[in-house]
Amino acid sequence: MTRRAVVGGALAAATAGIMVVHPPLELWPSLLELRADYRTGVGEQRELAVVDGVAVQMNTRTSISLGSGGASGTVELIAGEASFKVADRRMETFSVTAAGGTTTSTGAQFDVRVDGSSACVTCLANEAHVEHRAQQVVLKSRQRVTYGDSGFGEVVAIDPSVAAAWQQGLIICNMMPLADLIQELNRYRFGRIVLLNGEFGRNPVNGRFRIDRPDEALVQIERAFGIHARALPGGLVLLS
Repeated sequence: MTRRAVVGGALAAATAGIMVVHPPLELWPSLLELRADYRTGVGEQRELAVVDGVAVQMNTRTSISLGSGGASGTVELIAGEASFKVADRRMETFSVTAAGGTTTSTGAQFDVRVDGSSACVTCLANEAHVEHRAQQVVLKSRQRVTYGDSGFGEVVAIDPSVAAAWQQGLIICNMMPLADLIQELNRYRFGRIVLLNGEFGRNPVNGRFRIDRPDEALVQIERAFGIHARALPGGLVLLS
């Protein structure tokens, strides 16, 4: 075997390894997601009761693993988004680890969403404590914070009806940039929607869209903004 063949084989193996750990465009689950205890597929939602006194609702493309001593109240959100409702009767602290941070509570309702190496925590009722890199933020009801490689972002107020709309099967847009809406739609459908004109992405969108009918939202986008959609094999749609 030649040196070129050896080097080529090593590069191919390394590339394959990267694609397993970090799939391009998130077109398939990563290795960590495949090893999760619970997973949802594209467009699927699921309710769980894996920890005593905690109701869990998983959104689309979500992976959860039980932490060490999971029955006592620790889970890991590997990917996706989930809502956790901790019963008032529960005396022990419940914890969710995600993207290098930990959210704990007793008797709160909160959502956690993972986007790559960052996470977003939304408190919908009572109080949640979020820790990341030796820093801590206390979220009150109707507050949200993000964290990632650069630390914590600013704590912001949210509209709970909008933040929790996915639990009723909806995406609610109040002046949401079109690029953000497309990013949301990509979570609920097979394939990928690609916006070719970046200027279109700044257009604000108002409306309510069914997450189980993402292609209907595409039709409305075409009509509202005069955008042309070109459908390609594999669920790829180019917007221009």
